[in-house]
Amino acid sequence: MVNSLELSQSEWSDQEAFVLSTYGIHLKLMSALFPKEYLQGVHSPTMPVEQTLWVIRTKPYDLKDPDQRAQALKVCIALIAYLHSGKGSVGLLQNIYR
Repeated sequence: MVNSLELSQSEWSDQEAFVLSTYGIHLKLMSALFPKEYLQGVHSPTMPVEQTLWVIRTKPYDLKDPDQRAQALKVCIALIAYLHSGKGSVGLLQNIYR
């Protein structure tokens, strides 16, 4: 796997990140897209003021409720299918699915 510091900034690309979170009986999926420009700013001495980062999340699914548990399972399966499709911009997976 190539570390981002080993690449020149012109070789960087947008990256996605996903987090599955559980708190008690609730499960949420969070997703963030890190644009190439944001990653370049993180590795530079100053960060542009106008740079924003969007993070989205699902509603909390109550795992005690059978219907919500089924919905949470569908979300997890959809995430795995998306990652397996090779369409995601996730560093290590990009190397595997090229």
